[in-house]
Amino acid sequence: MANINGIGGYNSSGGTNVLLAAFNNDLVNVSTGTGYGLNLNSSNNVEFEPFLDRLFMQNYDSVPKTFNGTTWSREYVG
Repeated sequence: MANINGIGGYNSSGGTNVLLAAFNNDLVNVSTGTGYGLNLNSSNNVEFEPFLDRLFMQNYDSVPKTFNGTTWSREYVG
């Protein structure tokens, strides 16, 4: 059985609100159940941090990722 390794919320100044969970090697939109296909391949806990209309994700195994309300990227994380 898969575990939830972290949960975080994205709330933009434009009114977009998304609840996300690190679940089953992916990040999943909790409201829709849709995954983003990130293939995290780690059982590490995932940390989320909102900052300036972005949500940052780190699991200390993969390159950190940034969420803009629609997609995940490596924007602002080198």
